[in-house]
Amino acid sequence: METLLMAYEVAEENDGAPGIDGVTFEDINAQGVASFLVQIQGELLGRTYVPLPARKQEIPKGDGKIPDPVDSGDT
Repeated sequence: METLLMAYEVAEENDGAPGIDGVTFEDINAQGVASFLVQIQGELLGRTYVPLPARKQEIPKGDGKIPDPVDSGDT
């Protein structure tokens, strides 16, 4: 539980953004951090935790195009 709490505190201190599920630190704090972490710990220990897909954020480059990692021009 100590590791989960430390990870939570670091993410909160770094102004971590809500995940794809939209849950914010305010939501978790309102629910209670301890109960949230107990739930996550139970899912991890029970091997039932299924992370949601990561949010995708494309960042246009100087020429306005989004680079293709396969065609990086390094060949």
